Amino acid sequence: MTWIVSRAAEGAMRLDVEYSTDILDHATVSSWAGRYVDLLTLLARDSRQPLPVLRA
Repeated sequence: MTWIVSRAAEGAMRLDVEYSTDILDHATVSSWAGRYVDLLTLLARDSRQPLPVLRA
C-alpha cells in the first residue's frame, strides 16, 4: 500500500492511495483514507493538541 499526498490546484492537498485489490477492497481503503483526511483536518485546526485528544 502506498499513500501519496501532493499539492493540487489552488493550494489544495490531494491524497492518492495505491493498493492491491487481491488483498483489500475499495470500501476498506476508502474508509481508511477518509479517516486519514479527518485526522489531517483536525491537526490543521489545532496542531498543539495531542493525538488522543483529537475528535471529529
